[in-house]
Amino acid sequence: MGFLFFTTSADGSLKYPRHSMKTNATPLATRFAPETRFEVTPVELALPYGPTLQFERLRSQLLRTWLSRTPDPTRRSRLGDAQEFATALARQTGFPLLVYPLLFEEAADRATDAGVEADDDTRRLSVGAGVSYS
Repeated sequence: MGFLFFTTSADGSLKYPRHSMKTNATPLATRFAPETRFEVTPVELALPYGPTLQFERLRSQLLRTWLSRTPDPTRRSRLGDAQEFATALARQTGFPLLVYPLLFEEAADRATDAGVEADDDTRRLSVGAGVSYS
């Protein structure tokens, strides 16, 4: 760091720069650009209305229907995942209100029937291996 702020004389000693610090400050003239104005237009929030609201109502109605038909808690717990899966697929289409009921029915049917059968198979294999689920 010394080479940056100090100079060396012929005999190798360090010399301070001539004007190491000014005691009188030079006044600076401040200049500001003209004030900038721009117009802001309000944007509507994406609140659920119209088709989106209808879609959410359809989702809730179908889920309630399937939950009322499914007494087993293990099967009921899988319906939420089936709903999200069907929702994601339906929203990728141009007509989510049209395709969602069938997609949800297929996903819910698979989730409640196949999922529990797979759990039963896993439990049977695990019990044979000495693992208990109590």
